[in-house]
Parts: sequence; C-alpha cells; structure tokens
Amino acid sequence: MRELRLLAVVLFFVRPAAAQEVVLRAVLATGEGPARIEYWSGSTPVGRSAEDAPAGVQVKFPATDWIPVRFPTGTFGADVIELGPVKVGSLTLHWRLVQKVPSLVERTLEVRADTNQPFTVRFPFDPTVEGEFASFSGPVTDVTSFDTVRGSPKVETFPVGMVRTADRVFGLAADSPGLWENRCQVLLDPPGRRLAVLTGDGRDPYPLVIKPPEDARDTYQYQMDGWQKLAAGETRRFTTWVFANSARHHYDAQLAAHLAVANAKGWNSSALEAILRNTSLYLLRRNLALDAAGQPRDGRYIFISGPGYGWKQWVTDGFYTALGLDDPEKTIESNRAVFWTRMDYEDNAQYYLIWAVLMKRAGGTVNDALVRQAYAFIHQHETNGLYIPPSLPGSPSAKGWKTYHDVLEYDHDDCPASNQGFHCGALLAAQELGLGVTHAEIERAVAGYCSLFNAERGFMPTSLKQRDTLGQDTLYGATLTYAVFGRKLLTDEQVLTHFRTSEKVKTPYGLRVISQADGSLLPGHSGVYCYGGSWFLNDAANYLLAGVHGLAAAEVDALLVERIMREIAQVPAFNESISTVDGHPHGHILYSWNSGFWWLRREIRQRLGQSGEDPVGRAVDARLGVTRENGLLRLASNASPRTGAAGALPWIGYTELRTDLPGGRHANVSTSRARLVRADGTSGREIGTNLVDVPGVWTQFAGWSPDGRLAVINRGWEDPENARWEEEHKTFRMEPGRWLLDSCLFDPDTGRATNLTAIERISHYNGGLFFLPEGKGLGFTPLINGLSKPFLMDLDGRNKRDVSGQDAGFAYGYSASPDGNWISYHDDYQVFVARADGSARRRIDTGHPFNFGPRWSADGQWLLFVSGVRGNSHPYIVRRDGTGLRRLADLNGYQGWILFLDVPDFHEGSSDVPVWSADGQSVFYAARVGSNVELFHTELDGRTEQLTRTPEGTLHYHPQPSPDGRALVYGAKRDGVRQLYVMRLMDRSEVRLTHLTPGHAAMWPHWQPN
Repeated sequence: MRELRLLAVVLFFVRPAAAQEVVLRAVLATGEGPARIEYWSGSTPVGRSAEDAPAGVQVKFPATDWIPVRFPTGTFGADVIELGPVKVGSLTLHWRLVQKVPSLVERTLEVRADTNQPFTVRFPFDPTVEGEFASFSGPVTDVTSFDTVRGSPKVETFPVGMVRTADRVFGLAADSPGLWENRCQVLLDPPGRRLAVLTGDGRDPYPLVIKPPEDARDTYQYQMDGWQKLAAGETRRFTTWVFANSARHHYDAQLAAHLAVANAKGWNSSALEAILRNTSLYLLRRNLALDAAGQPRDGRYIFISGPGYGWKQWVTDGFYTALGLDDPEKTIESNRAVFWTRMDYEDNAQYYLIWAVLMKRAGGTVNDALVRQAYAFIHQHETNGLYIPPSLPGSPSAKGWKTYHDVLEYDHDDCPASNQGFHCGALLAAQELGLGVTHAEIERAVAGYCSLFNAERGFMPTSLKQRDTLGQDTLYGATLTYAVFGRKLLTDEQVLTHFRTSEKVKTPYGLRVISQADGSLLPGHSGVYCYGGSWFLNDAANYLLAGVHGLAAAEVDALLVERIMREIAQVPAFNESISTVDGHPHGHILYSWNSGFWWLRREIRQRLGQSGEDPVGRAVDARLGVTRENGLLRLASNASPRTGAAGALPWIGYTELRTDLPGGRHANVSTSRARLVRADGTSGREIGTNLVDVPGVWTQFAGWSPDGRLAVINRGWEDPENARWEEEHKTFRMEPGRWLLDSCLFDPDTGRATNLTAIERISHYNGGLFFLPEGKGLGFTPLINGLSKPFLMDLDGRNKRDVSGQDAGFAYGYSASPDGNWISYHDDYQVFVARADGSARRRIDTGHPFNFGPRWSADGQWLLFVSGVRGNSHPYIVRRDGTGLRRLADLNGYQGWILFLDVPDFHEGSSDVPVWSADGQSVFYAARVGSNVELFHTELDGRTEQLTRTPEGTLHYHPQPSPDGRALVYGAKRDGVRQLYVMRLMDRSEVRLTHLTPGHAAMWPHWQPN
C-alpha cells in the first residue's frame, strides 16, 4: 500500500482541484502479479481492483467465459497510466487511463486483431463506498442489465451506471453506442458491488426489423448479435469514463453524468450545452441497415429519434441531432443516409434541401439527384407560393399526417402554416444549390407565408383554412431559415403579435403545440404529444424568432430560461414533449431534435451580433447549482436544497384571517391567527394560542429569530367602539386604551411566549420587531406621542432606547444592516440611513415625494426600496452612502399594495414591496401585467424574467425567497381566494401550501432560517 499511495501522489496531484470539488483518481499498484488499478477520492478508496478484472478489463470470445485481462507491465506520467500491450487470444490490447480533470478519468482500450475475431469486452468498476445503485433512469436493487437497443427488456439511452452516497456520486459511463457498432450494455449488480459497461452481451445472431405498418413507408433490417468483430489487422478503440461529483439525490447524479461526458468531450460551456450535445452523442448509431432487398444503405452514421423508434432516421430529427453534435463527419454521413421515401411527406423534403446546404458548407458532396428530386417534389405541390403537402402514403386518413406536430385533417387545398416557413427556407437552399430558383419564386412563397397570419385573432393559425386554431409549430421554420440564411420571412408586427397572444394563453408548462384560440385544448385532446403537448424546440424557436424581430434580448433570455427549467424539471434531459396539464414528460427523454437548440441558439446569437458567454446557459447553471471553474463544469457541493432538523422541510410562518365578515376592517383583522406550515404544505397548525387570552385579541406571524428557533408574533387588540369610529371616519385612531399591539417571541416546540414590549413598557403600540446580528439586541418601532420611532432594546426586553435622532418624524420600515452597524427606515416617506445608535443620520435624496420600505442587501452595501409618488412607485436601489441610485424595474401601474379583504378597507390593504434575493444579487417583486399582478425577478443589471403566468384576474403578492435561494413563497389570489404557494425557482414548479375556502386569506409568509 505504501507504493500505491506514493504513486498516487506522483500521478495525480499535478493539477489541483477546485475548492470543495469531489476528486477522483486512478492509482496504479505494481506489486507482485499483474498491474492493478484502484480508484481513490482524496484519502478514501472508492473503487477496488478485483481478481477477475485487476485492471478493470475483461474479454470474452464465443466459446469462453469472461477472461481477466492481466497487464504485466505499465508506465505512468503526470496524468497518464499506460498498460500493455498484452495478448489475449488473437487480440492485442493496450489500456490507457488519462486524468482528464480532477474528478474524471478517461479510459481507452485499443484492440487489434491478428485474425478475424468476434469478441466482446466488459469494463467493471467495483465501488467500495456504500450507496444507492442506479442507471440513468433510476435506482435499482437487483442485478439488472440495460441495453441501448430497442426490444431488450431494459433499455437506456444514456449508458451509465452509478452509486450515490449521501452527498456524492461515483459512476461509469460509456461513449456513444454509434462508435461501438451499436453494441453497448450497462450492468448494475448491487449485491455483487459492481458496475460494468459491455461492448456486447454475447448473444447469438438475431434479426431486428422495422417495417410497415410500424414504419409508415420503409423497411429497416439489421442482422444483430452480441459481438464485436474485427478483421485481421483491424483496430478498434473503446472509451469509458469513471467520474465523481457532488450529489444529494438522483437528479444530481444524472446531471453529474452529463457533466462528466461533457468535460471529457469539451462541450462544456454550460450544463445546457452538455445535456443537449450529449443527447446527440447518445442517439448516434452506425448505419448497419439493409433495405428491403437486403442491400446496405448509404451513409456511415444515422441519428435515431430515441430507442423506442428503432434504428431509423427521420430527416427532421437527423437534421437537428446532427447539428447538435456539431461534428462535420457525422453531419455529412447522416445526410448521406437519407433516401427518397423518407422525404415525400410532411416537411422532410424541405429539411433535406436545407440540410444539403449545411452539408455542402461543411465540405460534403451533395447528392445531386436526390436534391433535384426533393426540389421537384416541393415545386409540384406548391400553389401560388403556398406548399400544399400530400398526405403520408398509407396514413389512416387521406387528409391526415401532413405535418410533423399534429394529426389534424387538412383539406387537399389547405396549406398548414407549420410547413410554410420551411418551404421558404428550402427555396433559398435550392437557390444556393444552383437549382434555378428565382427571386420571384422565393418572394411569392414568403408573401404566401405572411398571408396566413390571422390579424384579427393576433396569431399564426395552424393553416390557411383552419384560421381559429392556434399553432405553436407555425414559426419555427422561419427561425431555422433565419439561422441558416439570415432572411426574415414574417413582419416584426406579425411575429411579436403572435408572441404576445401566445404568452397570454400559455399554460404553466409551456405553449400547446395545437390549441383553440384561447389556449384551451381542442376537443378530444389530452395535453400531451401531438394532442396539445408542449414541444420544447417549438417554444424555444418562437422566443428566438421574437428576439430576431425586436423583442428585448433580456426578455428572450428570461423566457428561454423559464421554458428550459420547465423542460428539465423531472429529469436533466429534453423530452419528446411535456404535458401541458401536469408538466410531466411524455414519450422519450433525451429526445433527438431538441439537441438542435444548441446550434440554433448559437447561430442566431451570432447573426444578431450577440457575443460572449450565453446568459441563458449561465442562468440555467445557476439554477442547477452548476459552476464552471478553469473551463470545467461541476456541481457545487451545496447544490441541493437544505432541509431542517432531522431532514424535515423548513417551516413557513404566516397569518390566516377572515376577509368577508360585515363590519369592515376590524371585524376581519380581529380573526387573524399566526400559523406554521411545512414548505411542502404539510403539518399546518396554529401557534401562539396562549397569547389569545382575552376576547378580541388576534395574532399575526411577523418573523423568526436568526437560528429559526423562535417565532416573532404580534399580539393585537382594539376596542370595538374605536373600530366603529375608525370605519366611520376612514382613519386610524391609535390611542392608549383604544389600541394595544405588542411584539412577542414564541417557541413553537415548547409553546412558551414572551411579551418583550410589555417589559418596561414605553408604548401601547409596538411593532416591527427584528433581531440585530450577533446577539446585539432587538429593533422595534413603538408609537410615541403619535409618532412611530425606531428603537433598540436588549434581548430580554429591557433598556429600550430611541435611535430616531433629532427632528425625526413618523418612521416606518425600520431594519438593520447585516453587520448591525447601520439602520435604515423611512421618515415621512423619505429614506434615512444612520448608525445603529441613531447618529450620523442622513437622508437618501431621490427627488421623489414617496419613498417606502427600505431593505438591506446581503452584503450591507445597498438599500432596496420603492420610490416615486404614492400609487405609482418603482423599485430602486442605492448604495448605503447615497450614491449609485437607479431604478431597477417598472411596476407597470401596480400600486404597491394588496387588498387583503373582500369588504371595503379604509386603509387600502397591505404594502407589497420588492425584496432581495437570498444572495443580494437580484430582486423579486410584483408588477401588473394586463389585469393580473404577476411575480418578477430582476438582476441588478436590469435583466428581468417573469416568474408567473397565470389566468386573467390572478393577483400575486408578498414574494419571499427561501434562505438558500432555491425557492420562493408568495401569495396568490386565484379563483377569488388568497392562498400561499411555494415555487421551486429551478423549474418554476409550484406547491400549494394552503387550501382555504372563500372568505378566508393567507398572508405575510416568512421562511424559517436554515
């Protein structure tokens, strides 16, 4: 072991890991016997050397069992271990291990045959850590084999095996099956403590056949078996990766697998690029197909749509998946694999022509005959510039199967709008390919496309004749055309009008690919797949095109981030579609054509002159907890959401009250009760019942102690006669004997309550209690001689002292900086900053008469507040010293307070002010959108995203980010009742916390600190 440890130091301590990175290294042990490879993470062994595979390689021939490959010799350098060559039968093997990054070892086996030889290889990884065994899809407990071939009992697209501990994952991933002659399996053996990747399972020959009616047109035949085959003198290489990363749940483990492969391949500008290009990689296949006559088809490679569709390539899916991989050889070869009967329906001929242009630009040779046939086909089916596609031959309906995304029936003289954008692009392609297309022909097709727009409805309909049916697949042909040729097809007004209309009717889970004009499902549709599901590339292409036609880049980015996080909410993968009813994936995950988004986004950004790091990738990384350091992607060690003690979710404190009782404000406010609920909506209960000790007393949840142990509860009472006077005079009369408000600390575990403002009482009205940092005391706001003033007191409620300074007016919104050295408040609607003792008081000059609700940033350097005139103010930030004042956002007419009663309220409800994110780098707020009040998130540089998009008439209020920054609690009035919700910011998924009936409300939520 001493030699082993010494070698580990020599080999792999050359490149230091980033702080908190989970490291992994291969260790060569060269004692007696063959070379052994172990895997270590820091000082902990995580993968052992097994007797049946001391270096991690086994070989099998048709008449043998698994043979351990024993390498007698080995050399090592700074980042490389070289073993072999060694002879096994007629094969010569060379094993090379490279430390690609501190958490990733790349292993390549080179195999050379002296004679014609069938064989297969198994690459075991035997973890020594305890944990959950899993494939990409999920955990397993029994011995399980997964194939990448359709028809096997268990199928995976991503060939990876993993074991996950409480906070990290160790895994083994294979390269693309397309580089392994379509033979790649994963073995998970939890009882035997083994993960393995195989280059074939040793099966006897068997046929794989796809033919009509399963495929509408064609026959695909493969003669398969479970063996690799090399001719004499031929060499083949097999690459696998052993990786490690932080992981607290299976989603993290899946993401870690993506990052490992992306780091190895070099497509790692972001997790988004990693996921999309890995999708292309793992849908690549060797084109081993025979036609119906048993003859080999052209093209070395194809891209499948997903294992369930078998080894066949649609033109559309092959096109986008090839572009996603961005490998010129694969683009050219997969284009060569296209044959005519894949093109004479839907929009495949148009795609083929556009693909031929890109292949030619990449250096490939165009199939002139097939290109001419494709152009002749689309020209034959064009009428006055409009493409009128024929039905798919053999389809169930003579009017159906004319477009990629829906199964609607179209009359024989109808033009589906989804095909027309591609038709215009195909004519531009045919012109570039020298097929004699005139400028007039192109302009006629573009004019025809524009003529389809339904100006009265404000959207592009699904077709010329079905003008009241909204299609979200109607613009992505225009997006592709702009990306390839730089040509706009529709007018700015048409694109932006369609965008605005679509956003108004969008579901919480994305745009419905086909719907009624108001966004509702068509009769008989289910909200999935072609029946009203949401297809990512359509949605993304709509947003990209809106950016081409003038939508602000920041808004495009925000919409893309929102839609991406919806897409990957369940699995870090892009799906065939997601349900617009419940958001769950439908069909294949790691679905083919979505990978083209990476290419499409890159091309459009370049054409728009947008350079530098893609802000969408950066934002998605932040949501996923992915960091990029030294050019490498990894999961941050604290990426997963934290929970409370014993794994429980944190509490959220809030207040419930009645809203519809006759008698006005007091009749309803006096029903207020402080409550707790878990962040998943469970375990709700009232607290502070012992404070309601006389008739008419109410309680309001008002905050937490920094350690989350004590709740702050306001205890209130008002004389009913005074309440009636206030209702009559429409103003407060907060006089001693008529009002009593105290701030109390309450222990939810013991039920003990302490009324701090009653100790050495200085006022009958005391609110706004908060904790100063590091136990320095408490702040609160008592009413003194009719003026509200900022005060301090000790933790036991004693030594109360005024810190308002000279000439102070009515102060409100009092709080302390995170270090406790400064305080802020607004006084007569002007914001002031002072030292904690009230000295050095200074007004923040905004030039506005109304300034309200100052709040400190996490670093104590900035204040956030609203400024303007009452009822028309906006979020502003300013440095503590009064410099750097700037407006962050526009509330778009939202008055900045929420009406929380359903009866008249003379005080006009409750203030609703912007709040800082947990890290102080951005702001959450509510703003008006049409008749709604929606939630927004803005970065300090002004980049803004809309978080909620809800049915007309919805009101959102009081957003509060969780302490870890990963969730947002807020109120929303939907269907007439004010409820509380929690949104997971990563994917915008919601959990409803309260389930109140009409006439009740949930208000003023507060997260329990971690």
